[in-house]
Amino acid sequence: LGGMLPPPPATGLLSLVIDNLGFRYALSEQDLSEMFGRWGQLDQISVSRDGPREVGVVKFQNPEVANVAKRQLHGYVVFLDGMPGTLHVAHGGPEQFGGRMPLAPQGGSLPSGAMPKSFPPTSPIPGAPPAAEASGAVAANDGGGGGSGGMTDNDNGGSGTKGAGAPAWCCKVIVQAQDLHKDYPTCLKVLGTENANIEHLRSMTGCSVHLRGMGSGYVENDGRELQEAMFLWLSADSEDVGKAGLEMTLDLLKSVYDDHQSWCTGNSFPTQPISDPMVIENPEALPPPLVS
Repeated sequence: LGGMLPPPPATGLLSLVIDNLGFRYALSEQDLSEMFGRWGQLDQISVSRDGPREVGVVKFQNPEVANVAKRQLHGYVVFLDGMPGTLHVAHGGPEQFGGRMPLAPQGGSLPSGAMPKSFPPTSPIPGAPPAAEASGAVAANDGGGGGSGGMTDNDNGGSGTKGAGAPAWCCKVIVQAQDLHKDYPTCLKVLGTENANIEHLRSMTGCSVHLRGMGSGYVENDGRELQEAMFLWLSADSEDVGKAGLEMTLDLLKSVYDDHQSWCTGNSFPTQPISDPMVIENPEALPPPLVS
């Protein structure tokens, strides 16, 4: 009996996150209703955005139905525009995923649109797995794992670049800020409010990410910004982690560029093409060590 797991909480409350969720997508209450509502009646639906990642929160009238929904959805992978996202479902509130319980249902979205209708179809029958395809998104029960958190923020952040030599993997992504309007808040849009975008990227992938260079607000060890074009500096302990971080970084910049064009149109400024971000993996010349 000592090795038996405790029974799941009988509250009916579940929280969900999606690893590797692209910046152009945002969870909505409608998404959660469509995903979980097929199992049974929901008393509460909300989205918490107080932490480094969006956390969906639902509460079933029947706690046993909540247990079935968790078993059938946890670990599934959905594909959003070819990018896999792993569903993680847990009993309880969003605080376990780094968020806080919302006081009321919340809305809102990331810059470039809402989540597509991409969740796997579900069944209230205990033990029956979701079907393999739904609304153009494929689901597969491969038991994918999650990203890691705990990275530092953009002011005095930690560093995969400290010490002698290069990290296992590193990358310099030139933001192309010179192509954006001078009044557009480029730095804020890349970082997100209170570094929300960077923290989201770090928590999703485990990759260290810092915005550096002119206009970034990142003060180097010599007391000023690095005198080169604004760039995102990525470093990781493995190439796989780094590649995942790079993919999400490029997705973030695409959402920023799309938002910039909409901002220009809304402010009656002319729009012009924006160059693709320049990606330099494992550069020979490393930038100075991050501020300790």
